[in-house]
Amino acid sequence: MSTFSTDNDLFALEPELREDLPSGQSSFEKQHEQAHKEIVRKLVKDKIIVLGPRYELDDAEDFIHRPDELNLASSYKVLSMIFRFMSNSADDTFMEKSVLYDSMFKTEYSEATQSLSIDIDKDGVEDDKEVGFNHSVRLRRT
Repeated sequence: MSTFSTDNDLFALEPELREDLPSGQSSFEKQHEQAHKEIVRKLVKDKIIVLGPRYELDDAEDFIHRPDELNLASSYKVLSMIFRFMSNSADDTFMEKSVLYDSMFKTEYSEATQSLSIDIDKDGVEDDKEVGFNHSVRLRRT
């Protein structure tokens, strides 16, 4: 499965996470995949991408010209998830970081979606009409 972020993106923001990988895991790949699914679902829910009846949720990502525009939002989402998992109580440092990164995710997601380029006609070419629109587009399979 593809993701919008990688461990290196996380380590650039929180270098100490290299030491905090979950037991038995060599990466945070599962968290990246979960964040990816949640972001794609949110893009559809928020009608940034509107899928026609012949499309599945998994098809939504195919309409994003530059998925890297969601990199920072995804990194924040993953960090929020990781710190929430590491937290032992509602007021410890890990939960504070989780809440902070969740807030940063919401802000970055909002900003990123204002200029997100959606491949409306599925031709792989980024046209002027596909960049930075603030309305939804119904995607239809041709």
